[in-house]
Amino acid sequence: MKLFGEKKSAEKTKSCLYGCCKGTVCLLEETSDEIMSSGILGEGFAVYPTYDEAQEAAVVSPTAARVIDVTAKPNAVVLKNEDGLKILISFSDFSAEQISITASAGESVAAGDELAKLKVAAEDKKEVYVVVENSDKLIDFKVKKGSCTPEKAVMEYSV
Repeated sequence: MKLFGEKKSAEKTKSCLYGCCKGTVCLLEETSDEIMSSGILGEGFAVYPTYDEAQEAAVVSPTAARVIDVTAKPNAVVLKNEDGLKILISFSDFSAEQISITASAGESVAAGDELAKLKVAAEDKKEVYVVVENSDKLIDFKVKKGSCTPEKAVMEYSV
């Protein structure tokens, strides 16, 4: 009988978050958004979306999860995955007219399921932020910078 609870396993659970859209990944601290780059909301990454000829981009879930919130100000979708991570997908750089959120609170989504559509002007260079709000659950993580797709692991983590 243990007096102080079970000993934590030395083996970490490895998981990943996939790209939320086609584009280019950068670290949060490399973005121009003061709040996101400070890390105050949590750890994660940003993606500069690649747009099609109609200047649209689909934003998809980076993990299998439940949609726990959809907010209008700032525009965002909040997910909770099976690892217990609360993941904020933020469109704070975009105006309300540029975003069409297709996800609904309470629904379950698979990695790659559409959450929103973006429409922008050709000269816009705005980020979509993927932030783990409860980053204290992460034992470690690594973000892979560069090009991404919804099928490519962008952030590997252990909980």
